[in-house]
Amino acid sequence: MDDLTVLKELRQEWDNTIAKSGGHCPCCDRWGKINAFTLHHNLALALKWMYEYTKRSSKPWVYVVEEAPRQVLRTRGFCTLEYWGLVVRHPKFESEVDTSHSDEDGKPKKRKLGKKKSSGLWQITPLGIDFVEGKTLIVKTVFIYNKEVQGKSLATVSFEDCLGELYHYGASMSKNISDEELE
Repeated sequence: MDDLTVLKELRQEWDNTIAKSGGHCPCCDRWGKINAFTLHHNLALALKWMYEYTKRSSKPWVYVVEEAPRQVLRTRGFCTLEYWGLVVRHPKFESEVDTSHSDEDGKPKKRKLGKKKSSGLWQITPLGIDFVEGKTLIVKTVFIYNKEVQGKSLATVSFEDCLGELYHYGASMSKNISDEELE
């Protein structure tokens, strides 16, 4: 067998492992699993806050860390809304100083960016707006590996449905992409 064939077989075996209950990579020993993320009450409330804040302030980008209320920051899952296309993250600025965010007086506020992974600015998408306004349904569950969507469930959900769906860690971790029907 040549090296490419062996590599292809290893990748297929790894794909099967992470699609089920997960496991350790035979090469690097790193744990891997395709995780299920389901829209739930806390994420819906965080999205609703961003929707209302954006309408009220008319700012296209929101610096969530400074402007979001405690209950939004506490969810720690706000950024996962990106997997559904409901929010988008502003790319990291090239410069060391971000002046795009202004204070109450409208004067640019300077912040050192340092070695942050992103700018911290977020924007609700047109899909996110339609979802909050009840104009569209979206998939209930997305399956993620290495911060990339690997699949989406067939089941759809409305914004109102999400408000009644409480987060349950055990249920989320027990879902496997290999057990789901995907779109």
